[in-house]
Order: sequence, then structure tokens, then C-alpha cells
Amino acid sequence: MLPNFLKCFPNAESLHIVCARCTEATSLVSPNFWDDAGPIKSIVSHINVLTFREFKGEANAISFLKYFVQNAQMVKNVAVVLANPQFTSYSIDTLWTVKILKFVKWASKDSSMQVYRSDDPEGGLIWSFQRGLDYAIRDPFVH
Repeated sequence: MLPNFLKCFPNAESLHIVCARCTEATSLVSPNFWDDAGPIKSIVSHINVLTFREFKGEANAISFLKYFVQNAQMVKNVAVVLANPQFTSYSIDTLWTVKILKFVKWASKDSSMQVYRSDDPEGGLIWSFQRGLDYAIRDPFVH
């Protein structure tokens, strides 16, 4: 469903994803899911900022991040905010999973990735309600 949704916005320049809490089991996507979805124009040639909040290291999320960094030719900044371990279950291995992305061949040569850890259930300082209300800031998710 997400690939079809993203294809509806071919000129999107920013992508902000929040992993929602889910009480039901979700199915795992196949390792080739994103490759089988075909090229997504916005990811390949327009998106320059990705913010991924409440990251827990789930296989589906890792699969998407790998696809994204390997295909996003215009991305400048990727920010991953790890979920607060007090409010969700994940191990310290999650941090290493994100850092592994630094060793994947990125489509963009001029990009950077930051990894943050949330200190509260709202996502920490990177997710500021005040920044979201400030219309003078073009993109409240980017520092």
C-alpha cells in the first residue's frame, strides 16, 4: 500500500514517516518487496529529506530504509529517531541496524544521516509542536 501511496505524490520533496504502535501482528514483506514495487518517482528524483520517527528496527522498516537510501538520488538528509525503549520493546541492536545503513551504497553522494534516540513518548526535541506551528520554518522536521 505504501508504494502506491508514494506514487500519488511524484513531486514530494520531503517524506516524514512515523511508525505507529500496533497491537496486532503484521505480516513481513518479502525481501524483494520494494524492488518489485518498481521505481517511485518521488523517491528516485525529488525527495531530499527523510525523517523516520519511532524506529524500532522491524524488518519491514529496515527494508524500506535500505530501498530508500539505495534509490533516492536527491536526498540530502536522513534523520532516524529511535523509539524510546521505555515505551516500546527493542534492543540496542536497533541502533546498530540503523548504523549498518551507512555501509549500504547510497544513490546520493551528497547525503548525511543522523540517528537520534527519543527521550519521551512524543519523540523528543526533534518532534517539536512549537516548530510545527511556526509558519516561518519551511520544513519543521529539518534542523
